[in-house]
Amino acid sequence: LSDEVSTTLRTIPGVRVYSDTVACTPDVAQAVARLLGVAVPKRYRDVTVPTTAPTTGPKLFPWQAEAVNALVADRKRALVHATGSGKTGTLLAAADRLKLDGPAPVLIVTKSMGRAVFARDVAWAAPGRRIANLIGEGPGESSVEESRRFNRILYRYQLRGSDCLAVVSVEAAICSGAWAVVVPWETLHVHATDLAKRSWALLIADEAHMGRGRKAQRTAALIGKVSVTPEKRLVKKPGLASLCARCWMATATLVADRARDVFAPLKLIAPEAFPYYWPFAKRYAAAVPNIHGGLDDKRDDEVPAEVKAELKERIAYWCHVVTKDAIQAHLPAKRREVVYVEYDGSPLEPVRDVSTLERALADAAEVKSRLLVEDAATALESGSKVILVGARRQWVPKMFARISRAIGDIAKQCWLRWTHGEESLSSRQAMADEYMAWTGPALLVATYKSVGTSINLHDTDELMWGALPVTVEDAVQMEGRVQRVGG
Repeated sequence: LSDEVSTTLRTIPGVRVYSDTVACTPDVAQAVARLLGVAVPKRYRDVTVPTTAPTTGPKLFPWQAEAVNALVADRKRALVHATGSGKTGTLLAAADRLKLDGPAPVLIVTKSMGRAVFARDVAWAAPGRRIANLIGEGPGESSVEESRRFNRILYRYQLRGSDCLAVVSVEAAICSGAWAVVVPWETLHVHATDLAKRSWALLIADEAHMGRGRKAQRTAALIGKVSVTPEKRLVKKPGLASLCARCWMATATLVADRARDVFAPLKLIAPEAFPYYWPFAKRYAAAVPNIHGGLDDKRDDEVPAEVKAELKERIAYWCHVVTKDAIQAHLPAKRREVVYVEYDGSPLEPVRDVSTLERALADAAEVKSRLLVEDAATALESGSKVILVGARRQWVPKMFARISRAIGDIAKQCWLRWTHGEESLSSRQAMADEYMAWTGPALLVATYKSVGTSINLHDTDELMWGALPVTVEDAVQMEGRVQRVGG
């Protein structure tokens, strides 16, 4: 809003203007124009927006309905469902079922790119509810670029700006009458002080694997921190979870590769069962003190099988687990059949000479690259949409250039892009939207870290791995981009 409009609004009795509310959508602009009796700005004049919020309740799949009942009855406190199964909608439907009252009773923590999913799903999973999204790098620090990107999200999903706000302070979010406040994992520790000034009826931690780093600032802001003084006294600093009557979480990959990964998520939902890390690590990770005064908690191979089974049983007690096969059993046949293809390659002969080994490794890498280029070019020539992912940033533009040269004049008919982690979240989200909207042959070359979470790429014919991830979690998350409900 311009300074002139803001000044005029402040003169109206009963109207309070928050200058940190930076998102202006067509319905907001039209309402302000009617209030002041002035003409609607041209860029908002001919834009059609919904006049009323959706009133129909959510239609849930069987596994979602079961999960909602378990969460509401407090039999389960976490969703460990396969990627693309609709966890966001399930959480919102369960929260709506609780009938929570008061200003902003729900606090949602998710990835920055995941806020678009909540903006979309709240319209059908919790119809009539208003959510406020915290944007910017910190309290009171607005971001014009992020605000504009958020507005584009509202346009894409046909949402009303008055039902899905973008603000840069907790105070404005609460006073706006919002039902839920959404804060990104990336800036949670920045907003933690303001968020801790009140209690919350429900905390939802989406993409909970983002908070498994026990010593990370965002994890400490959520579950608290326990430190030891020089006098050997325990000092507890409570987190936001202690201010919440209920805590739920959702993730598709609870364990990355070690037992220590699950402690922070489990403490979030069940602090009474998992109060301290040392007893947990000693039993389930065979942890022992190291020479530096810390813990060696990477000894999972020395944990007995019966103890590992015990941990799985405890996880199953708190978590509602749904596998990909269980989901597919309730869905119609997909548009595409998933087929896993493995390239054949002869193993390298063992060599002792370093120079010979280096040449052999270089030759093997070139053979793999040549196969990837040929396969991608063939797929594009047949009109397919292809995603090629690797691990290193330097590899991405080189492979993109080789494939572009290989397809020749066909490139004029294709959508061709590459990306890696140096691009902003908004750029990668816009690229994903373009890819999904394109109906012809398309090629996206990227690192699996840059496009492996929080975006949908299920309109894909072929996913090719240029390099396998270090952990299974990254592979599961990346495959989840192309294998989703409705894909």
